[in-house]
Amino acid sequence: MDEPMMKCGHIANSYMLKGDKKIPGCVICNCFEVADSRPSLEGRLAKCSECSNRTPSAWNLPFFKYQEDKDEDRFYCGCHGWD
Repeated sequence: MDEPMMKCGHIANSYMLKGDKKIPGCVICNCFEVADSRPSLEGRLAKCSECSNRTPSAWNLPFFKYQEDKDEDRFYCGCHGWD
């Protein structure tokens, strides 16, 4: 995965054009600040923000958000559909 991690905890899910330059961003949080590094997710769990379903943390989970200051990360498992 080549997208950078943003300071909000999400992986860049959009890009803004500023002149010739593509600036990575997170449309969920309106964040355009890239984090200094991407931490290891080894041994971490992610909890669905809607139904509390848990799964191993992974950068490619839908709406995944790394939560450095918490024991678990967040994602959405699709429990309420996708539309």
